[in-house]
Amino acid sequence: MSGRAAVKRRFLGFAGGHLVLSVLGHMAAVLLLIVATGVMWALAAGLMLLYVPVGALAARAGKWPLPGPREGALAVLLPALCAWVWAFGGWALLTAGLDPLSVVSAYLLLSTALLASPSFYMMLAILTDVPGGMGDWALLWYGGMFLAGLLPPLLFFLGSLLGARRHTPEKEDEKGGEMLC
Repeated sequence: MSGRAAVKRRFLGFAGGHLVLSVLGHMAAVLLLIVATGVMWALAAGLMLLYVPVGALAARAGKWPLPGPREGALAVLLPALCAWVWAFGGWALLTAGLDPLSVVSAYLLLSTALLASPSFYMMLAILTDVPGGMGDWALLWYGGMFLAGLLPPLLFFLGSLLGARRHTPEKEDEKGGEMLC
C-alpha cells in the first residue's frame, strides 16, 4: 500500500469507526438520560475506550499493515487537526459576537452530539466540573478541547496496531513485494 493510499485508508477507516461510535454514544446517552457527573464521565471514558477495539476491527477488516512512523503520525494528527479546527474554530466564531456566525457556529458545535459523541460527552462532563474562577474554566475548557480532538484518533490508532497485519517475508510476492493475504 503506497504512503498516500495508506494514509487515506486509515483516515477513512477512522472516520467510519468514529461515526459509528458517535451514533452509539448518542443513543446510549439518550437512553440513560444522563444527569449525574459520575455517570457522564463514565460514559465519556467508556466511549473513548471503544476506539481501541474499533481501530483493531477496522485494521483487521481493511487488512492494514503496520504503519511507518510518518504514516502513524499522520493517522493520528489528520483527524485530530480536523477536530481541533472544528472545536477551536467553532468556539472562536461563537465567542466573536458576530450574530449570524455565532448562531451557525453554535449549531455546528452542538452537532458534535451526533457526529462526535465521545468528545461531546467528555466536554459536557468537563462543563459540569468547572470551578468558579474564569481562569480555571478556560484552562479546563481549552485543555478539554485539545484532548477531545486528540484522544479519539490516538486510541483508534493504537487499536489499529493491534489489528494490523504483521509483515512476514514468506507472504511476499517475488515481483512487486505486495502482501498476498
